Amino acid sequence: MHSFSRGAVFGLPEGVHNAVIKMRWTKQLAPSKNCRGMNAHIRYQFDLHPTDADVEEVRAGLIQHNTPFLAPVRRDRIACYAFEDERRVGGIVAEIWGHWLLIRFMWVHEDRRGSGVGSALLERLEDHARTEGCLSALVDTFSFQAQPFYERHGYRCRMVLENYPVDTTLTYLDKTL
Repeated sequence: MHSFSRGAVFGLPEGVHNAVIKMRWTKQLAPSKNCRGMNAHIRYQFDLHPTDADVEEVRAGLIQHNTPFLAPVRRDRIACYAFEDERRVGGIVAEIWGHWLLIRFMWVHEDRRGSGVGSALLERLEDHARTEGCLSALVDTFSFQAQPFYERHGYRCRMVLENYPVDTTLTYLDKTL
């Protein structure tokens, strides 16, 4: 069974109602062989366009489950930036989560790549993480990004996902700080 439900209206001038409707496609799924007994009454629905609220509800449920185990673990977002005059020419964004430095994003402006800006950003971030009690660092990078850069800085390949998302690889690297 397919059903269509209206979503939110986006970008309309005030006073214009329902001129544009974002359609959500959902599909009712038949019970699987494993849905017998106490779960036989549960209805399953596949949604190709979940709303932010739908995603947040699932995320909130997971956070509620994880909280007794992870709530006491420190989690802080940190960043370090490189400026040339008033222009930002690079940055690195990470999280400290317990004893781990999790590098999320690193970027160096095209005209500064290969000049040491990335190395300086990474070294400053790692030094700060050590002072905050981090023992290890983790980063992931696509095959067209910076794996050799991280390896030159002592990171070791731990896992490679081939054909991710289509024809590139995603590599996870770590380092003892």
